[in-house]
Amino acid sequence: MKLLKNTWMRARDCEVDGPRVKRRLRRGSRRLAAAGAAALLLAGLAVAGEAIGATGDLGYDGCVSNDGSGGSCADVPGTPLSGPGGMALSPDSKSLYIASAGSGTITHFFAAANGQISYDGCVSNDGSGGSCADAPGSPLTAAEAVAVSPDGGSVYVASAGSGTITHFFAAPGGQLTYDGCISNDGSGGLCAAASGSPLSGADAVAVSPDGRSVYVTAPGDIAHFFAAPGGQLTYDGCVSNDGSGGLCADAPGTPLELADSVAVSPDGRSVYVGSATSGTITHFFAAPGGQLTYDGCVSNDGSGGACAAVGGDALTDVTSVAVSPDGKSVYATAGEPAAVSHFFAAAGGQLTYDGCVSNDGSGGACVNAPGSPLGDATSVVVSPDGSSVYVASPAASTLSTFAVAIASGGQLSYSGCISVGGSDGLCTDAAGTSLQGVTRVAVSPNGNSVYTGSYSGDAITHFFRSGAGSTGGSGSGGSGGGSSGGGTSGTAAPVLSSLAIKPSAFTAAAGGPTVVVKPSSRLGAKVTYQLNAAASVSFVVSHSVAGRRQKVNGGTRCVAPTRRNAHAGTCVRVLTVGSFTQAGAAGANSFRFSGRINGARLPVGSGYALIATPAAGKPVKATFRIKPA
Repeated sequence: MKLLKNTWMRARDCEVDGPRVKRRLRRGSRRLAAAGAAALLLAGLAVAGEAIGATGDLGYDGCVSNDGSGGSCADVPGTPLSGPGGMALSPDSKSLYIASAGSGTITHFFAAANGQISYDGCVSNDGSGGSCADAPGSPLTAAEAVAVSPDGGSVYVASAGSGTITHFFAAPGGQLTYDGCISNDGSGGLCAAASGSPLSGADAVAVSPDGRSVYVTAPGDIAHFFAAPGGQLTYDGCVSNDGSGGLCADAPGTPLELADSVAVSPDGRSVYVGSATSGTITHFFAAPGGQLTYDGCVSNDGSGGACAAVGGDALTDVTSVAVSPDGKSVYATAGEPAAVSHFFAAAGGQLTYDGCVSNDGSGGACVNAPGSPLGDATSVVVSPDGSSVYVASPAASTLSTFAVAIASGGQLSYSGCISVGGSDGLCTDAAGTSLQGVTRVAVSPNGNSVYTGSYSGDAITHFFRSGAGSTGGSGSGGSGGGSSGGGTSGTAAPVLSSLAIKPSAFTAAAGGPTVVVKPSSRLGAKVTYQLNAAASVSFVVSHSVAGRRQKVNGGTRCVAPTRRNAHAGTCVRVLTVGSFTQAGAAGANSFRFSGRINGARLPVGSGYALIATPAAGKPVKATFRIKPA
């Protein structure tokens, strides 16, 4: 086993009534109505400060939620983000789509060049989930997963409650127009009918790299649809455990019990299905037309069909599966052992188990990651350049990063994590609670951004990703439909350097603006920095203050000190005070910072930081303190 160093902890499942809801918590001619530009408040940058360094490292940016409560979040109109369970990006990285099971919606966000998102609108069954457009009938009940065609012109949503796969046309700007749907009996909203019952509980969707096939999993089967040039779907057939799910082919044994994740290889010739109850990853050959032929499966003990055995329990409760851009590696998360596993994929797509990382090393021959970042791991994605793997874990409320040894076969080494409170697995503390119960993760095709969805927090969070300016390639997200199209080639991101505040200790001005424009002014301190190209620069003021570790909602948080927690362990809270933006020129830049933010003087004290981030670039930090007047 070559999975390198380090691991994480084990945590219990989120407790909710019913297996369907529990799985959501763990993963999890009508135009889209635009409801104003509720721009994402990108002011959190609590990944304390230095420029995020190695390729794949993440820097927290900000979040958006139904009510703005998930940390320093922007508030979207209505409640279109109730229970976000699926997320996918357009191939040009300019649109982010969220499928939300609780609100029964598909929501569209515009994504700027640096990945920051602004709300555009949504579609729901009755238009009630925010300022939504109304889809005919009820095709979006418990919308679980979303995928985008390689040309960006079609968006597909799988909905468990209505048992449907729904097709939307996507305009060049990403806005959605409802086209139609397919359900078992045609009842889910002016739907076409599929033979039998292959869509009962539809919960994952993926698109082939050529865009001509769409695959949908439901508990017990996988269905194949032909996609026309305009994206419209025609049902082809299915494979199930016993052949009963429609006119299905019969897979040996029971490898598809509670199938709820699917991924397609970059060459389109292999399809992989992760199944929670059977604890399997099943491999299918895909014909040139997309039709599926069962090949085999892997499970803990080989019992889930004619499976190969991996040993241990690394595949107990498989929750997500993803394929590397070169097609040579497959990664899977499993909730029960809190693990992520790596498999070698042969030229024909067949899998060979390599190893795993888990919270305590118990998930088979697993490496032990520090702390407990993989509790109930539910979602795994691979970056477009293949150098990073990201895992979302709701029980630990963490987003974890792994470096990939591409040259030696795709093995993983644990890099670190970001969590609510920072306590799980030596994690960095994300501002607020937008990662509480995080169930889904996606990477933009250009490699610059990582997004997460929190089912229990009704929030979407954006992270800057380092070391990626012009990546491309295909990679398949897991359940929830990562786009399998190629990425875009962009220009190099602007680089900010030599950020300094002089003097580093100064008195805040008694009045006036944040930025002092009078050349002769001596107020505040002088801020200087260098840019290699002209760019808009966002400045965030943060303040590190003392805190106490406290149990909150099953996890450990760093909270404000009180008399009741006076004897708890100490920690550092990083608070966002405010932000402002400056236009930076190529070369040397300077301005005077008054020590005032949001119309008020910064309180006297130390622990302040000014974090500068050029558009599409990496954040850089300089520290300062405020002296008494």
